[in-house]
Amino acid sequence: DKTGDEGYLRDNMANLQRVASVLLNLQDSDGLIFVKPNSKTKYLMDNAENYLGLMRWAETLNKLGEKDEAKIFYDAALKVKEGINTRLYNPKEGCYAWVLSWYGKRYPRNGVWDPDGVSQVSLILNRVFEPSSTDARSIWERFNEHFPRWPHGEKNDVFPWVNIAFTAGL
Repeated sequence: DKTGDEGYLRDNMANLQRVASVLLNLQDSDGLIFVKPNSKTKYLMDNAENYLGLMRWAETLNKLGEKDEAKIFYDAALKVKEGINTRLYNPKEGCYAWVLSWYGKRYPRNGVWDPDGVSQVSLILNRVFEPSSTDARSIWERFNEHFPRWPHGEKNDVFPWVNIAFTAGL
């Protein structure tokens, strides 16, 4: 949709719709999306990315005049967000479990970069929470408390994690 090539979208609508529908088929009753068929695992970071993908596809369909189809994907995105907030959030700790699997939830360990810390930031990057929101500010402040030297490359991880820098810019 970002290219403005509506012809491409219309010419490839069946394939694009098939790809987007994979997320609908993997969505559980709690709103969260499993990592793959026959899995019992749902990752926070994946679900944040799924939320954004569903929202963007709904926006694209809406622009193409496919209002009913857009609503299906928009509603699915809202269910993902609700699942993140109801199934993964721990209000006592003020953070989100980075995984929910057959053996339970795993919450971030202080000072553990990946997946513990970066999964929290994915909620901002993928617009589950708008960067200016109270929720996003709280997540970002907590992240920086645990990783104050990340801008200097001190994070116990060799991967560059450009998405963290991008989120800082947001």
